[in-house]
Amino acid sequence: MEEDAFIFSCDWDNYQNNILIDKENRTVGAWNLDRNKLSYLKYGYAYLTNSDKTVVKKWHIEKFETAKKEKDYHQDWKVCFVFSKSEDVFFEWNRDPIQAPRYVKSSEMDNLPRMSEEQKKVNLLKSEK
Repeated sequence: MEEDAFIFSCDWDNYQNNILIDKENRTVGAWNLDRNKLSYLKYGYAYLTNSDKTVVKKWHIEKFETAKKEKDYHQDWKVCFVFSKSEDVFFEWNRDPIQAPRYVKSSEMDNLPRMSEEQKKVNLLKSEK
């Protein structure tokens, strides 16, 4: 199966300001992604930096659009996505830390081990510091 998702990293401040609570306009990010792959991408995942490899959120992508200045984006050559649904997931990422966006398979992502409530708290605290 072709990659139908991508994962990107966010730091603590970005998580607090843009990821934790969905924005009213339901847009996320601004990336320089391969435009030929956009039509295949159905899901987006956020990886929280300095959190012992924690994937914190999953979005169901409705569409991609140019990162417009009206929506508070400053680089209109990048793309953002509009989502229909989001969910807090807290998976344990089992590969190298995410630095640049990476294309992945949602079936593999959704089968990653879920974290316990205790582990979530510990990993969130690590990222915050």
